Amino acid sequence: PDGGPPTPAAPSSSAQPSSAPPPAAIHPSASLGSKAAVSPASIVGPDCVLGEKVSVKKSVLGGGVQLGKGAKVVNSVLGAGSVVGEGATVQNAVVCAGGRVGARAVVRDARLGPGAEVGEGDELVDETKGGEAGSV
Repeated sequence: PDGGPPTPAAPSSSAQPSSAPPPAAIHPSASLGSKAAVSPASIVGPDCVLGEKVSVKKSVLGGGVQLGKGAKVVNSVLGAGSVVGEGATVQNAVVCAGGRVGARAVVRDARLGPGAEVGEGDELVDETKGGEAGSV
């Protein structure tokens, strides 16, 4: 009676589970420098400052985190108020609240305790430095 063929139903978004990672969540008060990149499945908290050419992949940045120019953070958690210097790399690591990673330093497969510091150009690999326990 309607005179036309049936219209196929639109595909349901719940028909197949999505394999795409969730989009990045960037707090509105965060500041991103030019060419800063934040991948999907990352969270950037309030008042974070990401410098130029910073790369954040699959990581969580607590409130007030500062990343210097060219810093790279991959698969890591950075606690509130932590600082990663220019050109530094943090990978598969936890940097607790107030932790500091100096310029061109490398923190990989490691844990940096609350308020602890890795000096400029130094490496912290496969170990823990500072604090027995603390908030992230």
